[in-house]
Amino acid sequence: CDSDATCTGYIMDMAYSWCETYHNEPVTGDGRTHWKCHTKEQEKEEEETSYTTSVGACRALDGKGHAGLTKYSDTACLERCDSDATCTGYVMESTWCETYHNEPVTGDGSTQWRCHTKVSWTWPTEQEKEEEEKTSFTTTVGACRALDGKGTAGLKYYGDTDCEERCGSDATCTGYVMGSTWCETYHNEPVTGDGSTQWRCHTKEQEKEEEEKTSFTTTVGACRAL
Repeated sequence: CDSDATCTGYIMDMAYSWCETYHNEPVTGDGRTHWKCHTKEQEKEEEETSYTTSVGACRALDGKGHAGLTKYSDTACLERCDSDATCTGYVMESTWCETYHNEPVTGDGSTQWRCHTKVSWTWPTEQEKEEEEKTSFTTTVGACRALDGKGTAGLKYYGDTDCEERCGSDATCTGYVMGSTWCETYHNEPVTGDGSTQWRCHTKEQEKEEEEKTSFTTTVGACRAL
């Protein structure tokens, strides 16, 4: 039922090793106490993106720039702008359209066009940009070593102190050690400090992928249509 979009619920009988699934319409328990109906919770529809409309082709607020204009020979710019967090607005014609990016836009007053400005878009601060781009590390005592303690995890030595930046921008890098005039990066396997007190191992925090788990509510009885 998790993997079937048409499935709306299920019954499980563990004692007799059988189950039932239900499809294409909402279900709830019919009240019989020896069964339990597990009804799939429906996903909430995403809120629709809102736009305000002004007269003219979209231009940067200072009137001097085109705000990352991208032109397309179709009329799918509303959908593009909806799904693109960097998109701040669009212009639509009968056979083509344009999107605008990364800065607020408004109409330039030319009467043949209409600029549709995304309401929800806000200009990120420099601090927000830096925080978004910055990689997080956790620190343990010792030089970085593979978790089994037996390997050096692709150690690379550098005669400078730029390893935090290197590791942040390298997807294969899992950690680094910093000396006063040198540094080391580690690659392709998780690392942690080996306990030697003169060093510190800075381990890159891995992004956790959220498991998409379907939720169910349970009512008494066999599942039946509402």
